[in-house]
Amino acid sequence: MPKIHNVVIPGEDRFAPFALTIRVGDIVTWTNQDTDDHTIVSDDVVNSTGPLAINQLLPAGQSVSLRFCHEGLWVYYCRLHATLNAYGQPISPGPAGGIPGLPMSGVIAILPRKNKHY
Repeated sequence: MPKIHNVVIPGEDRFAPFALTIRVGDIVTWTNQDTDDHTIVSDDVVNSTGPLAINQLLPAGQSVSLRFCHEGLWVYYCRLHATLNAYGQPISPGPAGGIPGLPMSGVIAILPRKNKHY
């Protein structure tokens, strides 16, 4: 059976946990506990696995789930709380990335299955 992993957006602009390690076939569910809407956007410039072209709105109080079918690294961010630089990479919002800190982002490492029979 695939395992379900949870990422929450607490009442602030961040994903918790920021980094997650899962196995091929597992599901990640994001739950927005904030009062603001957020998004889950795949950073396909750097990702070594799919799903690709994800740009999912996550309204306040809602959840969204994705299943990961291949091993690799999957980076994502909130397009409402990040600005893209000239290379299409998220930087902290504000004039020229002027706000200190990181953009609202996260990373998932997908490892091979332990048991290939399920």
